[in-house]
Order: sequence, then C-alpha cells, then structure tokens
Amino acid sequence: MPNGSPIQQVRFDRASDYSWLQGEFDCHYRGYKELRFQSASEDDPYGGKVRLVDDPRLAEFRPGDIIRVEGELVRDNETNSVNPRFIIRNVRLIEKKSR
Repeated sequence: MPNGSPIQQVRFDRASDYSWLQGEFDCHYRGYKELRFQSASEDDPYGGKVRLVDDPRLAEFRPGDIIRVEGELVRDNETNSVNPRFIIRNVRLIEKKSR
C-alpha cells in the first residue's frame, strides 16, 4: 500500500445483536428515514435495512451520508415491511456524501 493513501472507511457494519448499525442514510419517498446497514446482495433476516424512528437529530443528515446509530430494533405490526423500525439512542456522522 503506498504511503499517504487514504484509509478506506467501512460503509456497512452492525453489532451481532443489532444494538448498533452503520450504513447509508436515506429518505424514503413516503417520508420516513431509512438506514441500509448491509449490502442488498448479502443475506440478512431484516433485508439489511431498517426504518429509523423519527428523531430530530436526523435532520442533520442528507441521503447518502454514512451514519452510525445505537439503539434497538422494534418488531411490531406498525409496518407491513420486512424491515423493522429502529429506535435511536445515539447517532453520529461517519462520512458525508460527496456533493
């Protein structure tokens, strides 16, 4: 590896118990916020994506930003999707999307 080369940030990652997730933030066309924490081609019981429970701190981020959230998955009947809701305790920016 040449000297001075940038360190490649991990885009997608998660805890084994889903207590934290890191991935690409997005806004669904129906208005809710999502986080893809695993590539769509990889096997995951939740499809590699969660629906983020509304949180005012999410206003700081734009689609394509890489963020890390800590909190918990909520499996309930509120959504008809395989993707569970995720309640955020902490959130931070990992990498801003190039504009």
